[in-house]
Amino acid sequence: MTSCAIVSFHGFGELEPTHCLLPRHGEPEAAARCLAEALANALANADGPSDKGYPFGHSQTLAEFMAAFLNGQRAVEVIHNLKLEATATYRYRISVMERRSEQLWLECWRLYPGDPGWKRRCGPMPLRAFIHHYRRRGQVSQHLPQAPNQTLAP
Repeated sequence: MTSCAIVSFHGFGELEPTHCLLPRHGEPEAAARCLAEALANALANADGPSDKGYPFGHSQTLAEFMAAFLNGQRAVEVIHNLKLEATATYRYRISVMERRSEQLWLECWRLYPGDPGWKRRCGPMPLRAFIHHYRRRGQVSQHLPQAPNQTLAP
């Protein structure tokens, strides 16, 4: 079963919060795969490790991550009206937390059938921990880069 999701990016440099509709791959396992691919693509284009902590310290790299996500998904659509969230089953918020060792954090909510409101599914948690967790559950391909001297929570 495929479900759609709203993915929101907050705190990405000078950019206003950006919301997009992911019409397929809304489930956490599929979303983790999409996010891992975008992360790998952004890091492949980066100039090297940042001075503010691995892997993101440069606003250019953060913008590349968001662009890699938006360009890497078929039919993903930037939306300006969050009323479209009524069509989504999942909602993800990816935020930049510059003063933490892990700069990208994710929160996830799910809208269950017949339930009037969004229910928190996970987070806030480091994006890499989310990907790692759902890699194991959904057999996500090996796209997640590992930071030197860091471990991920199970």
